[in-house]
Amino acid sequence: MSLAYLVNRIPGQPIIVARLTDQFTLNHNAALYRQFAELAAEIKGDYYRIIDFAAANLSVSDSVQSLKASATELPGSASDPRVVKNFYTGLADDYVKTLHSLLEQLPPFPFTMIVADSLEQALNAIYAEMENSDDAGGDS
Repeated sequence: MSLAYLVNRIPGQPIIVARLTDQFTLNHNAALYRQFAELAAEIKGDYYRIIDFAAANLSVSDSVQSLKASATELPGSASDPRVVKNFYTGLADDYVKTLHSLLEQLPPFPFTMIVADSLEQALNAIYAEMENSDDAGGDS
């Protein structure tokens, strides 16, 4: 188990959540993606991905580099074709604004990014979407 992050699946749901700690660095991305991929292998169909940055200490430029790495379509990354949506929580408003302005200068990423105020808000949005769709893998 890594001290830099904790990844778990919501039991019986096609939802995987990673909570990053203050020890998380860009060097942990590949291992984080592998853990997402391992948990995703247990899910039939597509899944939702949440990353909670509340305890992380990443700079905005680190976040941009991390998002670029996610565009590689590695299993478990944000651009994994099985990911329905990527939710990001625990980001301060000024951080999000700065990140958004930097991202506007780059080519579009091949995945959907949604910033939620909290993990609870992200989960509520996913549950509401799942009620209206049969696209996610459900009870596997």
